[in-house]
Amino acid sequence: MEEWIPFAVAVTERGVKVSGDVDLSTSSSMIAAVLTAPVAELDLSEVTFMDSSGLHALIRLSTERAGLHIVAVSSPVQRLFELSRMTEHLMLQNGSGS
Repeated sequence: MEEWIPFAVAVTERGVKVSGDVDLSTSSSMIAAVLTAPVAELDLSEVTFMDSSGLHALIRLSTERAGLHIVAVSSPVQRLFELSRMTEHLMLQNGSGS
């Protein structure tokens, strides 16, 4: 079992890094950060859990934020992308999990 990481969103000059659980209570924070970030690169390598709310947020962001690129994902996120068949739709630059 993976170590619990508290939810956090960090906006940097390189994009947005999200960590912890992305679910109904946190996905809106991720959306807001990505929509206002100067660079449309999203690092999900430290996301420990993502439910359908997080997946829906990513689909929304892929249509609302031009040039959005997911540059890294954790194993749980990669698994969700594979199960939902959304890997290609979400423009994942690096198809492997971290």
